[in-house]
Amino acid sequence: MKKVINEMIYLFIIIFFSWIFISSQWLDSNVYYTQNRWITYLSMFLFIFIFYIIYYLINKIKNITDKQYYIFAVIYMIVVIIIQIFVDCNLGVELGWDSGVIYNNAVQFVYNGTRAGAVYTEYFELFPSNILLLVIEIITIKIGTIFGINNIDSCYVINTASISFGLLILSLYSKKKYGNKTGLFTMIVSFFFLPIFLYTPIIYSDTLTFFVPILILFLFDYIEFDKFNIKNIIIFILLGILMFYGKEIKITSLIIFISLAFCSLFKIKKIKSLLYYIIPVITFILLSIIFNTLIVNKKSLNLFETGMGKYPYSHWIMMGVEDIDKDNSGRNSYGGYNVTDYDLTYNHMKTGDAVSFNMHEYVNRVRKMKLTGYISYLNKKAVNTWTDGYYYVDVKLGIQQPHKDEPIYQFIFLKNKKFFMYFVQGIQFVFIICLIIDSIINFKNNSEIDYLKLTIIGLAIFFLLWENRSRYLYNYIPLFILQITILYDSKFKKMKGSKKNA
Repeated sequence: MKKVINEMIYLFIIIFFSWIFISSQWLDSNVYYTQNRWITYLSMFLFIFIFYIIYYLINKIKNITDKQYYIFAVIYMIVVIIIQIFVDCNLGVELGWDSGVIYNNAVQFVYNGTRAGAVYTEYFELFPSNILLLVIEIITIKIGTIFGINNIDSCYVINTASISFGLLILSLYSKKKYGNKTGLFTMIVSFFFLPIFLYTPIIYSDTLTFFVPILILFLFDYIEFDKFNIKNIIIFILLGILMFYGKEIKITSLIIFISLAFCSLFKIKKIKSLLYYIIPVITFILLSIIFNTLIVNKKSLNLFETGMGKYPYSHWIMMGVEDIDKDNSGRNSYGGYNVTDYDLTYNHMKTGDAVSFNMHEYVNRVRKMKLTGYISYLNKKAVNTWTDGYYYVDVKLGIQQPHKDEPIYQFIFLKNKKFFMYFVQGIQFVFIICLIIDSIINFKNNSEIDYLKLTIIGLAIFFLLWENRSRYLYNYIPLFILQITILYDSKFKKMKGSKKNA
């Protein structure tokens, strides 16, 4: 059974991502720029070789003790934090879009005890998934005022903490799973994913859930299945807390939880061990009740002003199939945010038929494209999502950017724009190639269900149907780095083994 499931998983990965890789030769990887594909592929092969050299040199070291590894890890974290502070100082933006609305409301509440006067005060009734983010920013800014830290710098702290914690957990997981040398390799590879650090000034759900998927994976690895002990109970409580946090901040961060929960079913030998899964569910429910009682319904926050309720989930399904004729931007962004669609749903919420309108419009758009057109559309959408090495951060950093005339912004996004574009695109293609090759190698060999590939399939299918941007993959970058690590680790050890046997 596991073998069949694995083969289906690997087959999907091989076909889906091979086609994305091939079709990216004639489709733009991002609607905002084009590039010379051959230079991108040259960049990809160069990084594949560089990573091999790095891994080779690390493995030439006779031994890396745990003490030495933790010293490396401390140095690594210091460098990670310094880079983020540097980015905040030189590329910090004036927050706009959703992040700007949340930040503006948080500031107003901290200083005035009310959100009156803030922009778009009804926002949290329409989009309640950002209420916890509002609360986090209120608490952060309030603490900052006590220590004399200005508002935006206080929020940079939580962004930096979230990103740094995610990278720390990634390095610890890689060490535990594959050894000290591979853990060191993982830390080095992370520096090549520039968007990790460039997103530091963008305080939003993408960055604040950066640590969630990798931490869920880290915790699952410590579960002792079929054993009833305190350690397991604590782990499942922590998973329940992460379920609540992920659901309230960015629900897609929990796709890995579904994947790991499914995979763990095949490890459980005693039926009663399934009772463990009641623990995170109960934790999640309790936290949700507490949050709704003490925060969401708090009168001072005044979150329910219009009585319209929240945007229905069907809105994002409709917006995931963008009507080209109605695209207000003059181009098709393949399922990204569309203000025309936003207004359409809003108007139908007033009349109470938003869900039926959304689904009717969705069906009409698919029919209008016809089967071949819809498949072509999904192909463009997938290419936009999975082959954008910037993860949309170049666009985000270009909006309300006060540092546009300063050296760092000029150096990265203007004077050397093509160099950095080929850099990030090459790295992204390394991940895709490693994903495909690892699936081919393990197609007949892996006895355990591949949680990582299953998670990526979940992401791929979800973002084909949902409204999306490439930035929605940002919080899964630690897993993408892990995929590169896994392939290099397995292939290098096989090479060393074959040399010893020769």
